[in-house]
Amino acid sequence: MDIFKKTHYLLLTALVAFGLIFTGCDLLGGDDDEEETAVANVAPGITAFAVVKDANNEIDPDSVISFEGIIEDSDGKVKTVNISVTDTAGTTADLGDVSPDSAIYNLSAYTANVPNSLKPGELTFTLTATDDKDTVTTATATATLQKGGTPVSTKQVELGSWQSSLGSSLDADDMTVYTSGAAKTNSSKIDIIYSNEAPDSGQTIGANALYSPKQASLIKLVGSDTWATKNETKMKIITGVDFDAIKTQEEIVALWTPIAAGDKKQLVRPSAGDIVILKTQDGSKVVLIKFISGDGIGTGKAVIKGTL
Repeated sequence: MDIFKKTHYLLLTALVAFGLIFTGCDLLGGDDDEEETAVANVAPGITAFAVVKDANNEIDPDSVISFEGIIEDSDGKVKTVNISVTDTAGTTADLGDVSPDSAIYNLSAYTANVPNSLKPGELTFTLTATDDKDTVTTATATATLQKGGTPVSTKQVELGSWQSSLGSSLDADDMTVYTSGAAKTNSSKIDIIYSNEAPDSGQTIGANALYSPKQASLIKLVGSDTWATKNETKMKIITGVDFDAIKTQEEIVALWTPIAAGDKKQLVRPSAGDIVILKTQDGSKVVLIKFISGDGIGTGKAVIKGTL
């Protein structure tokens, strides 16, 4: 090999060696004494995730759902936040994504409407937070969804009878109790008359009874035979109903609808604890009455549930 070629190879070898050294390669094939360690990404943190509930510790199906809690990413940003909800039947609805693009996100800024597909009862909300390195953290919270419909009110009343100075005539539209004199003046409003069974009814004194004004007039109860209007209210004692669980007027109406015409009476005799459903003559109101007691001397207590 001539001197020119030797010189050429020596220069080429030197350049390659320099390049390897410059780029950090170990020509001897040994390991570096010090190696860089990759820093692990920290997942987003979720603190105190909860659903905002009403005074009854529930959420209204017609309201906007609000949330509480904080999401924080200590080494980057919270990229996306998603909340989904599942009911007891297994139906899941996606409430949507938000993109905070910040290190901290307050969940009070996230709101959503209640999906119509959800069944009333306990709901499970799943929160998913994703950071800017696509690391995910999840958390869950629960809340009870109310039954949709027209809310009902409850009122406890004390009803007098033939022996009592208390009123015994009830207006189911506003749950007002009238004395006999006032009832005659307002006879068109009276839907039922309570009796502890007057002697001429042929029943035992102390036995509770609810009459329509028309039925009561047949035995001249509290002078109802002289009233200008004698409404023919229909009633039935029903069983298998959780009185306290009824929250809407639609639920009450649903209890009345399947009752056969022949089972809708103008006189019922409930015992303490019984539930009576009644419908006014004009059909404008269906209410529930839970009988609490009759004291045997002419008074009875009952809780009425319906819309005012």
